[in-house]
Amino acid sequence: MINRDNSPDAIKGMCILLMVFGHVSYIGSFTSSLYTVKAFIYTFHMPLFLILSGYFFSFNANIQNSALKILKRRACNGFCVTARF
Repeated sequence: MINRDNSPDAIKGMCILLMVFGHVSYIGSFTSSLYTVKAFIYTFHMPLFLILSGYFFSFNANIQNSALKILKRRACNGFCVTARF
């Protein structure tokens, strides 16, 4: 069995928690310290999450076929809804 390195998953989990904190912090009043913390968090958490997700992404034919099938279904639904109006 291959040993998996859990540190990228932990980093992605931390980024997700920081995103949740950033969204929850909109509730209530702003203080200057909270604004500074949010500004710091927003400088790195999404780029880091996207970089890690892209690094471990594997593209194969099954994903391509599934993506095309979903895209066609969405396009058909969008066309039908638009044609109704």
